[in-house]
Amino acid sequence: MLHPSQDLGGHIVNKDACSSANSGAPSLITAAAGLDNVEVDGQTLDRYIAASVAMADSSVITVAYLAALTATETLSLRIRYQDSANGSSWNTAVELTAAAVVATGAGGGSNERGALEASLNLRGLERYVRFSITADLSASGTDTCTYHAVAAFGGYDQVPRA
Repeated sequence: MLHPSQDLGGHIVNKDACSSANSGAPSLITAAAGLDNVEVDGQTLDRYIAASVAMADSSVITVAYLAALTATETLSLRIRYQDSANGSSWNTAVELTAAAVVATGAGGGSNERGALEASLNLRGLERYVRFSITADLSASGTDTCTYHAVAAFGGYDQVPRA
């Protein structure tokens, strides 16, 4: 049994990591159009919690997806990150996960859902981070996917207080 001071929920902070361009709604991708195979920068995330005077030193990003795929067509995801001292001038993006197939359409087409997770050691990085996601549908049209990303921050010197 976890004691209150060891409660996992008291040691992490979750933040919406998706693009702010769509007002927090899940990103919608259509094969061979718009944002298909285009890197989309996520929101600026502050690792510092003023009330606790603490900075996160680790993060896990989770990209949850739902894809409508025709038979044998695929959805691939890639995650990169950047850090910044001021939240506006960003250092060069670094690959966190290489593009990888996360879903394949079954015979006759199918709806596929799942999540891609990746861990990031934040020690040595600047105060602000953001994640960039590339969703690539292999079909030339009709296939779609939605995804949303959340980053969990932990490893604080003190228990975070909002």
